[in-house]
Formats: sequence, C-alpha cells, structure tokens
Amino acid sequence: MEASGRRKADAEHNAEIVEASILAWVKRDPARHRIIALLDEADLFFKMDSEDGRFRESHRLKYLMEKTERAFKVVFAGLHNVQRTTRIINHPLAHLGLPICVGPMLTGSEWAAAVALVEEPLAAVGYRVERDLAVRILSQANYYPSLIQLFCRELLRHLSEQAGGAKALRVGPPIRIVAEDVDDAFRNAGLRQRIRESFELTLNLDPRYRVIALVVAWQLAERRSVSEEVADLDVTTIRDATFNLWSGGFSADPSEDTFRALLDEMVGLGVLREHSGRYTLRGANVPLLLGDEDAVLNQLASLDDPETFDTFEPKTFRRPLVFAPQGASLKRTPPVADAADKRSPLTSSQEFELRAASNGVSLLCGVQASGLSDVVTCLETGDGNPPLFLPNGAGLKDLSDALTALVRRSPAGTSVIVVPLTVGWTEEWLHVANEALRRRNPRDRFIRVALLADSEHVWSLLREHGGGEVAIKAFRNLGIVVQSLRPWRDGAVRQWATDLQLNTTEGADFGLSAVRARTGMWPVLLNEYLRMARSARSARLANLGDDFFAKLIARDGVAAWERAFGLNASEPAAVLKQLLKVSEEFGEPITRETLVAFGEALTNDQVELAFEWAETLALVTAARDDDGEMRWQLDPLVEKLLKLTMLERHGQGSSSVDSLPAVPPDSTSVSELSDS
Repeated sequence: MEASGRRKADAEHNAEIVEASILAWVKRDPARHRIIALLDEADLFFKMDSEDGRFRESHRLKYLMEKTERAFKVVFAGLHNVQRTTRIINHPLAHLGLPICVGPMLTGSEWAAAVALVEEPLAAVGYRVERDLAVRILSQANYYPSLIQLFCRELLRHLSEQAGGAKALRVGPPIRIVAEDVDDAFRNAGLRQRIRESFELTLNLDPRYRVIALVVAWQLAERRSVSEEVADLDVTTIRDATFNLWSGGFSADPSEDTFRALLDEMVGLGVLREHSGRYTLRGANVPLLLGDEDAVLNQLASLDDPETFDTFEPKTFRRPLVFAPQGASLKRTPPVADAADKRSPLTSSQEFELRAASNGVSLLCGVQASGLSDVVTCLETGDGNPPLFLPNGAGLKDLSDALTALVRRSPAGTSVIVVPLTVGWTEEWLHVANEALRRRNPRDRFIRVALLADSEHVWSLLREHGGGEVAIKAFRNLGIVVQSLRPWRDGAVRQWATDLQLNTTEGADFGLSAVRARTGMWPVLLNEYLRMARSARSARLANLGDDFFAKLIARDGVAAWERAFGLNASEPAAVLKQLLKVSEEFGEPITRETLVAFGEALTNDQVELAFEWAETLALVTAARDDDGEMRWQLDPLVEKLLKLTMLERHGQGSSSVDSLPAVPPDSTSVSELSDS
C-alpha cells in the first residue's frame, strides 16, 4: 500500500512539472509558442479518467487550454467512448467543442461528396452513371468511402471485361452505366464479403449495437405483418423490447436518455436512420446484412450472456485469413476465403501499424505455435499495395537495391518490403534500412521494411547486440517497431468460434474455459482443436479433457512441439527450465533476482537476456506486485511442455501420457503444420 501511494504521489508530482513547464514555455512567446496535442485511441483514457467521477486528468487539460487561451490545444481521437464523453454534462471537456464523427458520408456536404466520389472518377474514364444508380451504390456500400471506392473499382472491372470492352468500342464515351451493370458488380463475392465485414466491425464496437439492430429489425417485421404502413419505431418501443430480451446489457445505466444516445450513435454509424424522434434501419442494405426474419430471430435467441459479450478491440481482433486456390500462387491469383477457419496471426492494430502512412522498419517476432508460418499469407492478402518479398538467400545489397528502386518510384500509399525467415539477415540490416528510411519525407508514398524473426533469430539478435542495453529496447529507442505474435485474447476466440457457428456456452467444447485449458489460446492449437471438432470423432474432444495438449505431444513427439514453441533455442530454454523449477519451489511467480540467487550458476545478464527473449515470444508473462517488483511466470502451456520435456529427459515421459485417450489419427501433426 505504501509503495502504491508513493507511485501515485510521484505521478502527481510529474504531472505538475509538465503542466508548469508548458505554461512557462507558452508564456515566453504567446504569439509563436503553441502546442497541439494529438491523442489517439483515447477511449481507455476517458474510461479510466471517469472511474471515480472526478475527471482529474481532463480537468488538467481544460485548465491548460483556458490558461494559455488555447495556445495549448488537445485533440482526442478514438472509438465510441470519445463521442460519448461529449454527452456527459459535467465532463470538463464537454463544452469545448463538438465531436466530429469520422464514418459514413450521410449528411449535407458529405452526402454530396459521396455522390461525387461515385460519379466523377467514373466520368474521368468515360462512363456516365445516373443519379439514382449512384445513390444505390452508396446505399449498398453503407455510405462508407472505402467501400464506395471498392464498389466502383469492381464496377469498373466488370465494365472493362464485358465482351473484351466491345461495348466501349461500339458506343464510345461517355458510356451509360445501367442497373444491370451495378447488380452484376454487387454479385462479386469478395466485394459483398468486405461490405459484410465492415458492417460486422461496426456492430462489434459495442455489443448493444447488435442487439438493438436485431430488435429493430424484428419489431419492424412484426408490425409490418399487421400493417404495411409501419416504417419506423419510437424510442420506448425499441427500449422495452430490447430490455425484455437483454436487460443485463443495459443494467449499468438503463435510462432512456442513455438508450437514446446509443440510438443516435448508431445513426452516426450508418446503421439506423432517425426522423422526428423515430428510428428505423438505414436503407435497403442493412436489413439484408442482418438477414431475413428467421435469421434475426435465431440471432436473438442465441445472444451471449451480457457478462461475456465482448466489444471490438483492434489490439485483439483478427481478420479471417485467406488462401489461394489449390495449386495457385497468391502472387498471380486473387485469394479466396478458406471458410474463415483460420485467422490472421496479426491483430488488426498490428496490421494497421504495418500499413501506416509513415516510413520505418518493423521486426515481427514469433514462433510456429503463434502463427509465424502464416505471416507471409497474411501480408500477401492484406489491404494496400502488394508487398515485395526478398528471395531466399538474398543479401544486404538486395535489400538496398529494393529500397533504392522504391525510393525512385513507388505507388501511392505504403509499400512493404518483406524479409522472410529464409533470408539470413543480421542486425546490420535493421540499421541500414532504418537509416535509409529515416531521411525520407514524402507526402503520400511510404516504405516499410518488415523483417521476420523466429526464436533462434531473436536469440541471436539479443546475444550478439552490444552497447550496454538489451537489443529489443535499443531497437525501439531507434524507432524500430517490434511486434510480437501472441496467443489470442478471449474476445478474439469468441468471435472466431461465433463466426464458425460453434457453441461457445460454458461447459461446451468451445466455451472459453475449455478452449483456454486445452489450447492456451495458441493459434496452431486452436486450429488443431477445430479440426478435431469437425472430424467424425468430435465427440471424443470432451474425453480428452485438459490433457489435449499432452496427447498431441505424445502423438508428435516432444521435440516437434519444442520447435513449435521455439524451445529449440537451447540457451534461453535452459533458463526457462530453471524458472519452472524455482517457481515451483516458491509456489508463486518470482523476480529475476530470486532466479539468479536460487538457480544453478545463472548470472544477471543470462537471465535478463532469456527473459527478454521469452517475453518477446510470449512464452512468459510479467507483472508488478504491490511493492513494484516485477515477477515472472511461464505461459501455462509452455510450463506443461517443459515439464513433459524434463520427464522425457529423465526417462519418465511414457507414463505421463499413455493413460490419455487417443487423438484422432487423421489430425494434422505439428510437423506438418510447421512445414505448411
């Protein structure tokens, strides 16, 4: 408690120093000294600042803005919680400006700009689209600019392919686009999937959005079965029906004002339309995306418990991974969805960071168990410019040549150069790329070099790095982005299982407790678990119990799973085995100093490097105790693997797994997974 109090006092003191420094700097030259603080992903900031109802940090910012007469300004960006802050009447920032919703182009000048986004580019290449068809495209794209552009690109591709462009040669520009052309473009499966994914992400911003949208669809269908004149609903009708079905999701604040605010947020997001205080689904496309009446009723009947319903979080969400058709190359063939079984090894936030509008270097670290072998597919199938892959055996000169070529001529947006695992790159590559890109300052053409590293590569970087600080920290200090592939979070697993129409209720095979105990949320194990669930022997999943992983080890061999988790890097793996031993002796997570003191012939440097390696690969976790000391513990599945490894080394491995029920023999081994 005393240590916690000291940290709070230190934080308060530091905040006062920053505040005083800003005021003093602005005062020296008020006409020229100005600061605009741009704070992104501010949702969690507002949530934490409002927990005690005092809005302490927001008051500080307001005071700075007023004291400096707006020479100091702050701009918050984020998801729905940022907008909601402006609705809290006693929030210090509520009256300093109106929120700007970045989303569908629905009102006023934005609607006119959306129409122009359809009409003008098509006119520039010789096509004329009537206003009613332009509005239909907007509606089917839910008025989102990115989807409007995708729709029009697909429309243009369809028009260009018609009889080899014979119509254009026969008629000449401007060529009139007809309704059949728009319908044919909308039939493209990839386009419709992107529109559906965008709609799902919108509903996932807040679990209540989905429930409200389904209730509105249901209530409209009920009333239209009696009277075709029913076009919209009042707030009370929607609220009462929603509370009857899912009251727990609104227990924190069941007031009508709060409920109306949610409806207004959904209007801003393009899900609902409001007129004179009454609400309905927007356009013709939203009802189609929700499904017919039976589909809506089925979704309402299968709603998760409010306590386990997760919101969308970019730092944990993972998009479906897609693959080329059998025998085809992704570089030559448009990818097709593989039933959405597999998900990206990178979170949405990590993918966005790789494609951000900035120059830089990214280091992607992981093991096969965390999906490292799927990163290449992920990068090939993501949005943006196609990545450039260095060939096997490429040297530093090849990287320099690729950088030079892109610097001279690159497409708009972000171009990514990928250095795969098969290239024997060294730390020098990081510095050469970082230095070459640091000096670039383009307006709209950016380059990012992404280097992939497995467990042995990460260990080599750590061991060979000099300069007195750990390599990973040194890289970050240089502006190099270090990304770690990690086990999934609860929300991502639930979303994945729900999308695959699996039973996620507690006690079922895909309830979170069962999945966590059996797979540890590691991607390779999740995919293996899914294969078994879909096999003819899926009923045997329950018989495996929490020994699912142990039985896979018995099937494939300890060595195969050691490689899958990167434990074939023998030096740091030996430190982790001692961490296991000493932690068991103490019965709790331990500090680095404890391991050095009670381990066998370990030095501070050895433990520091091994912990940095293991944390980068998600093999261990660390947390501060009440006294501020960092304590370390193994990931549960890594701990289980190390125990079985040590048993096997001592000739006791067979007895630990022989009594377990058999794994279905048609399952894919970890060796095959690693090779794929």
